[in-house]
Amino acid sequence: MSASCPLRPSHYLVLHLLYVDLQHRGAGVARALVGHLAWEPYKIVLGAWDRDFYDMWLKLGFVYEPHEHDRPGDLSGTMARPASG
Repeated sequence: MSASCPLRPSHYLVLHLLYVDLQHRGAGVARALVGHLAWEPYKIVLGAWDRDFYDMWLKLGFVYEPHEHDRPGDLSGTMARPASG
């Protein structure tokens, strides 16, 4: 973790992959999985995220947190879902 990261490991979970099989997409499975993980006081941070799915992550309650050096369109910051508490 870099020195510029304001999060301490005990305060967040890192989600590395969220996959829903094609036959179950659109049925609320991803929302239910993320909701199940969203217990307080933990923030959920995406370990890596595909910028093509930016809108999907927003719909699942995640918020884009720009990197201090982001320029418009860069999207090099963090995608995270705030703690529920």
